[in-house]
Amino acid sequence: MPQKIIIVGATSGLGKEMAIRYAEKGNSVGSTGRRENLLNDLKEKYPQQIFTSCFDVMGNENRQKIQQLIYKLGGLDLLIYNSGYGNPTKELNFEIEDITTKTNVNGFVEIVS
Repeated sequence: MPQKIIIVGATSGLGKEMAIRYAEKGNSVGSTGRRENLLNDLKEKYPQQIFTSCFDVMGNENRQKIQQLIYKLGGLDLLIYNSGYGNPTKELNFEIEDITTKTNVNGFVEIVS
């Protein structure tokens, strides 16, 4: 039975590959990311299965964007949070740690709550 799946961070790497594999199995896949051109490429290849929403999880509209995507899909069975950032440093650098926290912690909490 086809599922309704949202993958946050589906413009490249594992997120993109998961979106492709789920779409090829006939699932409805909500794909998000901050690079609209890459989301459009996915939508062109799988126009019946892929639904897109372009946004950055560091923004302030995560909950609204996810709710809109759930509405487009007609519900939600599975949410995959694949968005993440990392830049290892030996000492704490506020700018780097702030970006990491906003992406990996705040973005996640806003989307899943």
